[in-house]
Amino acid sequence: MGLFESLKRTAKSLLTNAQQEDVENEAPSSAPGPELRLNISVNLPDCVQLSGTTTSCKDSVLRLAQRHGIDHDGFLEIAGKIQREPDNPYDDKAIALYIEGERIGYLPSMYRNYVVLPEGTVRSVPVQLFTAMLPKGLRGEAWIWIGDGRSEWEWSRERRPRVFPEKRLLHDTERIRV
Repeated sequence: MGLFESLKRTAKSLLTNAQQEDVENEAPSSAPGPELRLNISVNLPDCVQLSGTTTSCKDSVLRLAQRHGIDHDGFLEIAGKIQREPDNPYDDKAIALYIEGERIGYLPSMYRNYVVLPEGTVRSVPVQLFTAMLPKGLRGEAWIWIGDGRSEWEWSRERRPRVFPEKRLLHDTERIRV
């Protein structure tokens, strides 16, 4: 059973017996008669952390960080472009972020159906990129703003996100040694 059928069954179970009979006897949707409608609203944050910055796109993140001199505890606020990747072998609805020709990461899959971005189009978006040097090498994390209007970032150069657990552990260990 698909999602729509499951939701329709749940909605029917909430109706009174008389209402259920009306729905079961309902005429085709083109004819007048009782109609069952289901409205679903999804509220997703406008500030989105990208996936793939530490895995499939980590080399691109490193090159971008080196070009901008943020390859050690850095911060970069820059414009990027999102576009669909219909030829992506893992997800034909994937939405990738590019900065200066480098694929930096992907919108999480839950966004792919809610971002208005027809195939073949590109949309400019503000981006924040944070980097940290860890024992295993450079780690980058990126956020984009997909909301309407001016971006309202939660993070800044001075107020960095807590996404680098190994870095926090390294700082805590250094503090203890002193």
